[in-house]
Amino acid sequence: MTQDASLFILGSGEIARCLAGLAATAGYKTGVCDTSVHQWEWPDAVTLHAKQYIDQPWKLPAGTHAIIARGHDGDAESIACLLNQGADRVYLIASARRAQSVIEEASSNIQNPELLKKLSAPAGLNLGGNKSMDIALCILAEIQMRQHQANGIPLTDLRMERILNKIVVQHDIECPGKRI
Repeated sequence: MTQDASLFILGSGEIARCLAGLAATAGYKTGVCDTSVHQWEWPDAVTLHAKQYIDQPWKLPAGTHAIIARGHDGDAESIACLLNQGADRVYLIASARRAQSVIEEASSNIQNPELLKKLSAPAGLNLGGNKSMDIALCILAEIQMRQHQANGIPLTDLRMERILNKIVVQHDIECPGKRI
């Protein structure tokens, strides 16, 4: 199944490779842009661009989720460039402290300040874990949640109140065969 959205990853580190693999498996059209990409490191379904995006940016197709996984090099410029080129959403892999400073730096280069609402920094849902695959899964989970306009609440939590209410309601109903 192919998703309606595509992923565009800037960077080629371990988190980027994990994310590209997960995204390709999930059916997302996935592209990676970095000067040091080698085909043998990536799933066959991933399109590679061996260059720096900010040096020669191009208009991004509708539905593109862009992930910055560059390891701090040019993060602010990348945010501004991706938002200005039409990314539906931009995700920055960074700590909360680093994300704040990068946002402040990037905001002066963004054509429309409203575009900052399309930025997830730091990226990902809080699912726990600190390994590269854990972080990639957290980011892909946020992308999936936003793409489908979901709320990210565990299904058990959504259903438990309804289940408990049904049990309480059933206990309050008189049994028609009950002897008086």
